[in-house]
Order: sequence, then structure tokens, then C-alpha cells
Amino acid sequence: MNGFAPIFDISEWKDGSSHDLQWQLNQVRNASALLHYNEASEKYSAWGTQEEEEDSSGPLLHESDTDVTDDEENMFRGESSSSSDDEEEIIFKPRRGSGDLPQLRILEEPHSSVVPSSRSQVRAQEEKHVAAEHSRKFLPKNMPVVVLDAPNICMRHGNHRLFSTHGLVSAVTFWKLRGFKVVAFIPDFYLEYDTIAGKKRTKALGFSNVRASQLPDSVQKLNELKSDKILFSTPSGDYDDSYCIKYAQNHGGIIVSNDRFRDAVKNAPRKNRAEFSKWLRSHVVSFTFVNDEFLPNPDFMFPTG
Repeated sequence: MNGFAPIFDISEWKDGSSHDLQWQLNQVRNASALLHYNEASEKYSAWGTQEEEEDSSGPLLHESDTDVTDDEENMFRGESSSSSDDEEEIIFKPRRGSGDLPQLRILEEPHSSVVPSSRSQVRAQEEKHVAAEHSRKFLPKNMPVVVLDAPNICMRHGNHRLFSTHGLVSAVTFWKLRGFKVVAFIPDFYLEYDTIAGKKRTKALGFSNVRASQLPDSVQKLNELKSDKILFSTPSGDYDDSYCIKYAQNHGGIIVSNDRFRDAVKNAPRKNRAEFSKWLRSHVVSFTFVNDEFLPNPDFMFPTG
């Protein structure tokens, strides 16, 4: 071997099969720290021990020419305390004339920066990926204002049996995470604690004239959205859909609702009904919920004008 000793001849390496991969990796890393590999000559040299020869054959490392210090001997024995956190690939190439000396290739597995520890975290990562893919196909270059029909969204999330404010929060979060300005409208009485408490007492007494759509499950959550300047109330005697429509028209927005707004079309001037109906078809996006996940109509195309 002209002064070289195969790595398999190192005494500690002979029983290397009894050690784990990390021990073997430490042995190779420590040995490589003392060697310099010349790609042109495919030879190794000790760092700073000899000058390179003019014929580019490169210096050789001879056991007799190199003084090994106690520290270096400890490194070869795997006693070095130094370690590296970086992903690393270490390759030992056989020297010319080394016969069947195999190429040794050890890879340290990369460490994942985020390791999901529960099913919920895995699901959250999957949903984030799906949302990102959906966004690339779904979102326009010019971001319009998104107007939410709050009662319609809450009732859809509650399967039309419960006024679920969590559905509204999910819809708001969906659009805001994608950079949209979000505005939602709701009649005044939904925000009044005393009014809703009275309706719930009436319902508990068995009066059937109190509908589920009039009983939000969390007045507090609705008021929080109002404090955040996302939810805006309309006079209880007014047709709140008209506020959604007018605001969207004035600000170049779209409306998120499963309502077909037939009453609005019916009340529009006869000469404008066709044009108004066309505007609604292109500016109202329907939606659904998959459990708590808000999902707008994937076939909706944002209007260009």
C-alpha cells in the first residue's frame, strides 16, 4: 500500500460491525480531518506535511513520515468530543493499485426541522399544503374585497340546525390568510346579549316561533369580530343582504354566500334586473364546509372587470 493502511486494517475498525452507525461515522470523520484528498492524483496527504510535487501527482501520506500527536491518536480511536450538526457526505476513494479495496460511502441522515408529534399536526401540515395548492389556482392577481354574508355562513356550518359562529371565524381566517380584506355584515340583534338571552329563554319554554337562525351560539365571538373591525352590524329591520351587495359593488368586491338573492333581484328596477342578475352570477361565490374547513367553490372564477 506504499505506506497506506486500508481503513479495514485499523484495529478499532476490525470489530466495527459490533458498533452502531454513529460510531463508524465518527471514526471516518475523525480520520478524514487529518487527510487531504487530491482529486487529480486520487491520493491523500496530511495537511501541511509535504509540498505538492510539480508533476501533479500529489503528496502521499506515509505512516513513517507523519508524527501523530496524542490528540490525533485519540481522534482515530473515536475519543474526540467534537461533532457536527450539518448534513455531511464522506467519501473514501481507493488509491491506484489498491486492488479490491472498496469505496466507502457513509451518509448522515438529514435532521427534519419539524417532526409532527401527533395526528393533528400531520393533518394541519396536509391542510396547509392543500390550501397552498388551491390558492395558486384560485386567487386572482388583483385582490378584491371579500364580503361575507355572516348569517348564511354560520347556518351552513351548523347544518341549518345551529347558528355556528365558528363557521364565520373559519371563513374569515381563510380569506385573511390569503391576503384579502374581509368585511362581514349581520343584523344588530345578533350582537345584543340581552336580546339573544331572551330569545333563548323563550325557546326553552317551548315557543316554536324562535328559529335556530336567530340564536347565535356565541354572542361574545360576534362582538370580538366587530371589535376587530371585520363584522359590521346593520339595522335589524333592514334587509342585510342589500348591505352586502351594495358594499361589494362600491368596492369591486365579491360576496361569499349560498343565498341566490332572489328578493334583491325581485326588488331591483325591471330595466336593470338582467344586468343585476348577471353581476350576481359573476360576483357571488358559493361554499361549503368539510368538518371545520371552509371550502369555497373551486369552479368560481374571479371577475376581471
